[in-house]
Amino acid sequence: MSRPPASAARPAFAPVPRVTPHAGHALGGIWRLAIRPFYTPLHWLTLGGMLALLVLFSFAMAPSRGGTESFIPWVARFYVGFLVPLLAFISAGGAIRDDLQPGAIDYLFTRPIRRPLFIAFRFLAHLGAAQINFTVAWAVLAGVAVYRGVAGFGDALPLLLLGQVLTLITFSAFGFFAGMLTSRYVIVGLVYGGVVEVALGSVPTALNRLAMNRHVLSIMQPVLGDASTGPSAAASLTFFSAPVATGILLLVASTLLGLTALLFNLREFNGNAARDT
Repeated sequence: MSRPPASAARPAFAPVPRVTPHAGHALGGIWRLAIRPFYTPLHWLTLGGMLALLVLFSFAMAPSRGGTESFIPWVARFYVGFLVPLLAFISAGGAIRDDLQPGAIDYLFTRPIRRPLFIAFRFLAHLGAAQINFTVAWAVLAGVAVYRGVAGFGDALPLLLLGQVLTLITFSAFGFFAGMLTSRYVIVGLVYGGVVEVALGSVPTALNRLAMNRHVLSIMQPVLGDASTGPSAAASLTFFSAPVATGILLLVASTLLGLTALLFNLREFNGNAARDT
């Protein structure tokens, strides 16, 4: 009995084995994509320019070794309360919109990772990369405080860092959500900031609880000093204790991130979705 030919013994085109899903490998790959800009000179040049402006503003608030009383409240209100949420929202919205570009989304859909898990990993990677940038900024602020002899900066640092971390988490989640909603996420942020954070957040009633930044300021209230702009503003910062305000911010961030994952899971992409919304 003759043996069958080799071509008949096995198929000419064997199926390619599927890649086994592995959450750790997926997170590592997403993290490597998130820190890729740190290897480019443009990133450090841009960061250096922004840090130079921060130094100029810092020296304006601490013009001499004897005039440093307003430096810590300025860091709490301007840096943590304004710059961090603004930059966190814009960078997070831009990151998720980049992932929705036709070329990027086609690549992502070939990876063995579920959509909600991708959003969670993308958020963690973006958060870690953003924290590196803000850590460099904190080193600059600490250097200015030491040079100008700002008293009490070391004691205020834990609260200021807690405020920054919570702000970064919350407004990054908001940026992800707005970026998933529309490519015009900056307009969404401007409307929200003007109506909720500025208008409602300044009202000395229970309505200011809707402002996320108000909860951050309530956590940092012990280091705000006289910058609370009067008894009414100070009273408006004490609706919740620091642990409760922290829990509210984390709950808001989790909700926004969950809504982002839900939208991403429900949407259908055909290569032009990033230009249609």
